[in-house]
Amino acid sequence: GTSEKAPELKPSAATTGLNAVLLNIQQPISSLGISHDGKRIAVGTGLYRAPGSVQLWDVAKREKIWQGEPFKFGVPAVAFSHDEKRIAASNFSDSFLRLYDIENGKQIKEIRGHHRNIAGIAFSSNGKYFATASLDKDIKLWDTSTNREVKTFSGHGDYVSSIAISPDSKH
Repeated sequence: GTSEKAPELKPSAATTGLNAVLLNIQQPISSLGISHDGKRIAVGTGLYRAPGSVQLWDVAKREKIWQGEPFKFGVPAVAFSHDEKRIAASNFSDSFLRLYDIENGKQIKEIRGHHRNIAGIAFSSNGKYFATASLDKDIKLWDTSTNREVKTFSGHGDYVSSIAISPDSKH
């Protein structure tokens, strides 16, 4: 059989699935989130000590839909809410989680609770919770309807840099 050579990707190219999608993103990419239908990509740009922003891209058109206000430092985590009405993002400038309206990119909420940068975000598939992982060595579980902390999981020996919630939302 014939084998097709995979397209060469530049460092500034975002990819999704097995089919590469090249997006002309002008800053280093530090995080990606893909919508459930695969039609949009949330991008966190910037680096630990370099400016960044949250961006929403249309995959089919390969166009930026919106770009949020810039941060002094990069965006290590982005995630779509289960209902896809919001994008959650963190940045290396502070320890807050920000929620953005997916339609216009406006910040709608700033959530405080961690003491160091948030490095990972995950939403449950049942839409009831989201979790954050932080460099403060804690994982926090939050209620999506109130944006209030439900529980803190402490005692990790080092930074917690990523988080996932099982597909059945039980773990």
